[in-house]
Amino acid sequence: MLQQSTEAVVATGFDPFAGPALSARLPLTESQREIWLAMQMHPEAAVAYNEGIALSLSGVLNMTALRGALDDLVARHELLRAGISPNGHWITVNEPGACALGMHEGTLEAAELEEMSTPFDLERGPAVRFRLVRLAAQEHVLLMVAHHIMVDGWSQATLMRELGELYSARAVRAPIELGPASFQEYVEAEAAFLESDEGRRHVGWWLEQLDAAPAIPQLPQDLASPPRRSYAAGRCDLDLDPALYQRVRQLGAKSGVSYVATALAASS
Repeated sequence: MLQQSTEAVVATGFDPFAGPALSARLPLTESQREIWLAMQMHPEAAVAYNEGIALSLSGVLNMTALRGALDDLVARHELLRAGISPNGHWITVNEPGACALGMHEGTLEAAELEEMSTPFDLERGPAVRFRLVRLAAQEHVLLMVAHHIMVDGWSQATLMRELGELYSARAVRAPIELGPASFQEYVEAEAAFLESDEGRRHVGWWLEQLDAAPAIPQLPQDLASPPRRSYAAGRCDLDLDPALYQRVRQLGAKSGVSYVATALAASS
């Protein structure tokens, strides 16, 4: 027999419909799942995946055109207005809206440090930020910082090129056509390929190739690695002789491998 509860109902303040409206829900790609899993294993890696790029702007800046171009860019690319579901299964894409543009009057170094050291809320999104640094009346730098789960180095260059085209079109009030850019179509095509017979053959071929892969090279190091991985790191830049750099690139090209792989082989 059911008994009537005498406990009072307590409001939690949780609204499941709060926040921006969603326009799409997409599955993560294999590489995105890898990054998400690394984030769950090492929460301290939050800012280790921040990637930034700085775009120098010289001359009279048309702020209206810049804000409009950023809105166009974010509306065009789903991942610039997306987050990740708590279980890591889905990319949640928000409806297009006005893009937030932070303003900075201090030094470029201070703005870069603050942006690169500030983590993203991947569940809420978006995983990209824009900030405009004013250096002089006609000298500005536009910073774009994004989480690597949404943007990589290759796509950064593409985004900056498109932003320049969108800004120019906005400035002169001219129409522009950039062609299709649907991440949803890419994800669906990748999933269909991996589930196909051809996709399974590709995966099987690579598993056979990697089954006999050599051991991971142990690079020389000054200090012993800690028992638990740490993301407290720095950066050391070394200049290579241009002639040596070109010879290394040519050596890699003859062997059909990248410059990075060639340099890694030479240092191990």
